[in-house]
Amino acid sequence: MRFLTKVQDCGTKANMFKAATANLINKFNVQKNVLYFLIEMGLRRASEAFMGEGYIPTHVLTEIHTSEVYQSLNLRAQVVDAIMATDSAAAIQLIDTYYPELLKKNPIIHMKLLLLELGVLIKSRDTTRAIAFCQGPISSLFVSYPECISELQKYTLLMIAPDPFSARNSHLLCQARLNIVARDVSHDIISFYQPDYVFHEIMDLMRLHSYSKLYGDTSYDSNGEAETGV
Repeated sequence: MRFLTKVQDCGTKANMFKAATANLINKFNVQKNVLYFLIEMGLRRASEAFMGEGYIPTHVLTEIHTSEVYQSLNLRAQVVDAIMATDSAAAIQLIDTYYPELLKKNPIIHMKLLLLELGVLIKSRDTTRAIAFCQGPISSLFVSYPECISELQKYTLLMIAPDPFSARNSHLLCQARLNIVARDVSHDIISFYQPDYVFHEIMDLMRLHSYSKLYGDTSYDSNGEAETGV
C-alpha cells in the first residue's frame, strides 16, 4: 500500500512538473524568445516580419518595443546590412559614427571587419591588392593592437594557397562567415552599451521548442492533473 502511495505521489509530482513547464514554456514564450534572438542579431526586416505575423500578444510587443536592445535595432541593422554586403568600409564608418568608442575598446571587431575585405580579395585571387591591404590598414591596426594578429594568422595560409577554397581555414571565405561576423558585431555593440544583457542563444530556443512540443499541448489543473475538457 505504501509502495502504491509513493508511486501515486511520484506521478502527481511529475504531472505538476509538467504543469509548471507548460505554464513557463508555451507558444508565446518560444516566439518571444525567437523574436529577441532576431533583434539581437540585428535582423530588422526579419524581426518586423515576425512581429507582423500576429503570434505575439500586444503586451509582450509593448515590452519589446520599449526595451533598450530593440531601440538600438535600426542602427545595428545598418551595420549588419553593410557586413552582409561585404562592405567592410561602410560597416566601419557606421560604427565610428554611431558607436565612436567601440572599435577603440574592442579592436578585434575592427580586425574582423578588415579581414572580411581581405577575404574578398583572396576569393578574387587578387594577391597584389591582398598584400597591399595587409601592409596598409591591417598592418597599422595590429601594430597598435598586437592581440589582433591572431585573427590575421588565420588568413595567411589562404593567401599563399594555390586553391584557397580547399585550403585549411577555407571556411573563412564562405557566406556563413558573414553571418558569424555580423552576429558577433551586433552582439558586441549590445554588450558594450548593456554590459549585463543576457542573450537568447539558438540552442536554448531549440530546447524551448522541444519542451513546448512535449508539454505545451496539454493543460493541467492546480493539482497537476491533465484537463480533458469533459
